[in-house]
Amino acid sequence: MTHPIDEFELFYNQHVEAITRYVSRRVPSQSRDDVVAMVFIVAWKKFRTNPDPSLPWLYRIAHYKVLHELRRVGKSPVHLESDSLGEVRNDRSNAHSSEVINAIGILRPKDAELIRLIFWEGLSRSEASQVLGCSVNAVNVRYHRAMVKLRDELGRNKLTPFTMGDIIFGQG
Repeated sequence: MTHPIDEFELFYNQHVEAITRYVSRRVPSQSRDDVVAMVFIVAWKKFRTNPDPSLPWLYRIAHYKVLHELRRVGKSPVHLESDSLGEVRNDRSNAHSSEVINAIGILRPKDAELIRLIFWEGLSRSEASQVLGCSVNAVNVRYHRAMVKLRDELGRNKLTPFTMGDIIFGQG
């Protein structure tokens, strides 16, 4: 039987990069390391009592810690530092990336976060529902509405409906 510290160390090593990317895209760079540390402190405290610690579970903790940090520093929940855009696009340049980021910015903050979870973090809708604390049906409805808004906004800029995924996944 493995020791809980060893299990948590393995869990930490498997997910620290993903959580650091998630936090980096949402808080000022000077806060990143502190927020990531707080995520894993909470995870450590709850690790033994959680029957299935997973990446979506960590994202949910990170979601709350990010919101707390943004309130603390007086930033908007839709804050995204310009130096993290390259990371979002896998360091591939695309002329339309700012238009996609702006289009995401017109969404309600909860819908924008849903889009980020699905496209930037690569979560399924089921996993995103765990992070956001709502049903899969609610996520499906919000996702559909958000994508309609994004298509409309991108269409005004003469971008195809697939441009968003192309830019975010670095295929453009």
